[in-house]
Amino acid sequence: MNAIIGDVEDCIQATQRAIDVYGCRTIKLKVGLDSETDLQRVHSVAELLGASFPSEQIGIRIDANGRWSLEQATEVLHEMAELPIEYVEQPCRSESELLSLRRRIQIPIAVDESIRIDRLDSVKEFADLAILKVSPLGGIAETTRMAERIGLPVRISSALETSVGLSPSLLAAHELAPDAAAGLGTGALLRTDLVREPVVPLNGRIQVKRVEPDPSILASHAPRADLVSYWRARMEVAFESIAQPTRELVDMEG
Repeated sequence: MNAIIGDVEDCIQATQRAIDVYGCRTIKLKVGLDSETDLQRVHSVAELLGASFPSEQIGIRIDANGRWSLEQATEVLHEMAELPIEYVEQPCRSESELLSLRRRIQIPIAVDESIRIDRLDSVKEFADLAILKVSPLGGIAETTRMAERIGLPVRISSALETSVGLSPSLLAAHELAPDAAAGLGTGALLRTDLVREPVVPLNGRIQVKRVEPDPSILASHAPRADLVSYWRARMEVAFESIAQPTRELVDMEG
């Protein structure tokens, strides 16, 4: 599993914890701040990993969430060329920028936000890997179908689910990318969970198994009645705002 470090976290402290507590040898680091800060943070992570594990066993994944311009991404990634960067995720926002960047750098490009259900066949034109999240895609079967249509190596990542939600993602990672570190160590970021023994890495690995919520913990997190009414009302308003133009179009055509 890879550990994940946010762009506002102390990367030295967080990396050391990922190594000491969870045994992670692969770190995913959020970037996309100013170039100097990004470079300093990645260098710090590389130094800590290199001091703890053999160089051939470590990896750094960086995720800019599309915040770099083409020129900024080119400059920063050239500076990182000698570091153990496994891939850069979503360095730029647009497909045209990603296509141009791919021609300029040697670091593989992974995409997440740029994947569109109606353009799956084109992803391989501007990316080397696809990051897929099982829960938003609707389960293991749909994730597998999408991976087949994209036709690229995939990495399975979480959507910050509880341990219950991570369970199917672990199965998908085992089936689709068994030899690669998955991005499913996010259970360590949660303050509370729905199980007695949260799904977190141990020596950099998580056992693939079915996870069920603990009834007593689930009951303690039951939503308040007033919040249920509040969110139901908001959903009804949202549905009406979406459905109204459709009804008007039908009425006009009729």
